[in-house]
Amino acid sequence: MTEPKASRLGARVSSWLFVAFLVAVAGATASWFLGADLVRERINTIARASVGSGGSFKTTGITVTGFPFTFDTEIAGVRVTGRTPRGLWEWRADRITARISPWRAGGLTFDLAGSHKLRFRIGRQPLDLDITAGQAPGTFTEARDDAPSIFKVNIRKLVIRESVTGQRIDADSMSLQLFGYARAKTTSTDFSAGLLLELNGVTLPKGAEKLLGRKLQRFAAEIQVLGDLPLPLERPRLTRWRNDGGVLEIKNLDLAWGPAKLSGNGTMGLDESLQPEASLTARITGHGKTVDALVAAGVVRERVARGVKLVLDMMARRESPGSEAVIRLPLSIQNRVIYVGPARLARLPQIRW
Repeated sequence: MTEPKASRLGARVSSWLFVAFLVAVAGATASWFLGADLVRERINTIARASVGSGGSFKTTGITVTGFPFTFDTEIAGVRVTGRTPRGLWEWRADRITARISPWRAGGLTFDLAGSHKLRFRIGRQPLDLDITAGQAPGTFTEARDDAPSIFKVNIRKLVIRESVTGQRIDADSMSLQLFGYARAKTTSTDFSAGLLLELNGVTLPKGAEKLLGRKLQRFAAEIQVLGDLPLPLERPRLTRWRNDGGVLEIKNLDLAWGPAKLSGNGTMGLDESLQPEASLTARITGHGKTVDALVAAGVVRERVARGVKLVLDMMARRESPGSEAVIRLPLSIQNRVIYVGPARLARLPQIRW
């Protein structure tokens, strides 16, 4: 009698375990598919919030895989549009991959590798860019409380080609970080947004050889916006931002282009005509060859260059015997003119907002 009872008990336990297993599998399956729907919804929410009220976000499909443990997402046929005072801008991508948690607020990881199209206007000039990236992993973290939203991407083998002229820029690598605060109102001493940019191994478009060469070895800068972010960039918003004391704070500027090596920090704002005005403290090497290259390119007149080189030579110092001469001096932009110390270097074209 004992053995049949034990056998029946074992069968019941096995049945209960099997039922529990089926319930767990059904629950996990339902939970995953619910999570997949939440992932699609969250991607749409983030994208539409990013483009604003005048923009749109469309895809040919959002596919979620990775059952049962992950939510690997492929977004196909991406088309994002927005509006500026100069007209519409548009970004298209064949494919974007991402991984996002449907249950935790926070961020997502993504990969922008592949082909993209970007159309927009700078002033009155329309641009139609074809962009390819060999590798482009990144992350996005949503703003919470006093923490900013942060977008980061690290690109390898970047190619940007203008469709109409065929001009192109190649870069071995680019690192970009954007951040923005979700404050309702900021003062002129508050950071509202910022940008960290680093470019290495850049080949500039044809024509740059007439300046300092087509090879820009490195460009890096950290730019922070003080005051309310004036977006979209239109005259009333820019005027209000300037009148409220808004400026750009530039840190860790680092440029290596041909013979010129420059690093510095400073600020940039807008004058009464909404043209750039700036004040920076710079460390410069290669000043003699740089001025000679600008004369050869016709950017600086030879008569002006003699005065500039004389002033720079007087200011140059060698930090150690045999080292390259270093100049520490102010750089400024006033009335669309670039000044190196007290010497006038070049005139900038007018920006038409």
